[in-house]
Amino acid sequence: LRTRHHLALSVAMQGRLAEAEEILTEVLEARKRALGGEHEATLAVRNDLGVNIRRQGRDSEAEKVLREVWAARKRCLGDIHKETLVTRRELAVCIAKQGRHSEAERIYREVLAPQKINLGDEDQDTLLTLHHLANAVEEQGRYIDAEIIYRKVSAVQHDILRVSQHSLANVLWKQGRHAEAVELCREVFDTRLRVLGEEHGDTLAAQHSLAIYLTSQGRHAEAQAIYNKVLTVQRRILGSNHQDTLLAQHNLSICLSAQGLCIESEKMCRDVLTEWAVHFGDDH
Repeated sequence: LRTRHHLALSVAMQGRLAEAEEILTEVLEARKRALGGEHEATLAVRNDLGVNIRRQGRDSEAEKVLREVWAARKRCLGDIHKETLVTRRELAVCIAKQGRHSEAERIYREVLAPQKINLGDEDQDTLLTLHHLANAVEEQGRYIDAEIIYRKVSAVQHDILRVSQHSLANVLWKQGRHAEAVELCREVFDTRLRVLGEEHGDTLAAQHSLAIYLTSQGRHAEAQAIYNKVLTVQRRILGSNHQDTLLAQHNLSICLSAQGLCIESEKMCRDVLTEWAVHFGDDH
């Protein structure tokens, strides 16, 4: 079971989230039968299952799973145990994904305090929580504060995927520093393409951001080509109605409109609206 658990994590790292979820679910049921629902080995699988569900865009479902894991780990391990804090951070990520950024910021700060004391300022878990805190601050429009935190994380984090640098590029773009954002984002994309391949979700996220930044510079044809590459992979890997696919399609419609391709843009925009109405309702 331990090997199957690690197999699921390896599959998820390659972006095959549905396949990983299936393996994790099987391992979880076996762990429950063998060890019970609150054994730490069972809770570890449940935690990873919740994170996997969140990565597939099912945020409210993931929040429910992670709240249950957090409550169980508090009972079994205590409030400030390393694994309890990790689950609470992942819960905050789910909360942030649903737009509750102020609530998420509060949780990140509460997680950070014991992490800094117990693990130190430069521990990878501490830095990951700090990264998510920066994201919550950014989403509330405090871009300078977010930039400071992202730069602090980037300076000490040994991160081959350059997660905080990707976020830093985004906050630079939001401040109107588009050339800096494009240069940094292109570096992040090139790194992820080399390390992860073109079909990985993190590679696609950087590629999508690059297209957005190029659009903001008026380089619409270049951006359009990138959007089309992103969408081709997303439709194959995630499906046409996944929220990431729909977002890329929405942004491509804007890019088409900016080039005077209004008929194509309108059709694409209507297709996106139809799917969003199905998933989120007309008033979302």
